[in-house]
Amino acid sequence: MPDPRVAFALLLAIPLAGAVLAGVVRGRRGDAIAVLAAAGSAAASIVLVVRYGMRGVTVPLGGLPLVDRAVGQPVQLFGFTLDPLASLVLLGSTLLGFVCLLYSLGYVGPGNRETPASSDRRAYWFWMLLFVTAMSGLVTSATLVQLFLFWELTTVCSWALIGFYDEEPGAIAAAQKAFLMTAGGGLALFGGLVALLALTHSAGFDALGRLPAAARGATATLAVLLLVGAWAKSGQVPFHTWLPSAMVAPSPVSAYLHAASMVNAGVYLVLRLVLANAPVPIPVAAALPAAGASSAPPARRPAR
Repeated sequence: MPDPRVAFALLLAIPLAGAVLAGVVRGRRGDAIAVLAAAGSAAASIVLVVRYGMRGVTVPLGGLPLVDRAVGQPVQLFGFTLDPLASLVLLGSTLLGFVCLLYSLGYVGPGNRETPASSDRRAYWFWMLLFVTAMSGLVTSATLVQLFLFWELTTVCSWALIGFYDEEPGAIAAAQKAFLMTAGGGLALFGGLVALLALTHSAGFDALGRLPAAARGATATLAVLLLVGAWAKSGQVPFHTWLPSAMVAPSPVSAYLHAASMVNAGVYLVLRLVLANAPVPIPVAAALPAAGASSAPPARRPAR
């Protein structure tokens, strides 16, 4: 079995390399590269989960000297981890990513009568595989800082893919709406993690529980900032309107957004915080599934 550092590197390198290659190679070769990269990503995730998923593994990657000097001690900013929760979400994102890319071979192209697209799918493959890369990095991040970096990468990927049918009525507006709402939530998440880093000198998911006594009055406020990022990403009230609008995207993209990426990322962050014994206010955390139940129904794709 590979060293965990190598395994995590392959998990990200395979779809990332596929994104770059499929983004420049035309025709059937590019299509084959995209599908093989997605299959390789799924295979890498299965190997990781089988080897480390149940017993857990963490690979620390250190921090930044500038941050260490500012706080006066080493701070772990980057690293990878895998446990049962991360394993479940990782398998969902990579296996469903492979299925969505495979289905895209017949769906995204000139043969689709309802929403025909160009036979040149290089941009589509690039963004889909980059999306898979971002989700793999997000769910295996060992710190809030690294999670945030991949978090924002998913925002950019969703913007590009929702607006893929750029001539479709409402596609560009839906992409901009998704970007603004999820990026706005990302700003709240960023504010929360920066405050936690300054107050606790920790970027771990348990940073809320490490607040000094003098700052514990801010626990609820900081928890809400983190949860606003999760709510916006997963399309919960009052940030729910971008998600039905995103149905204007190609159906494989919509399926990936709903089943394996954006929605799951928000729920994953809440679960990760709770399982790390962070004192998230129970009424706020419990409101997440209730808000999801009241989200707006999917919008229909306008007729061409």
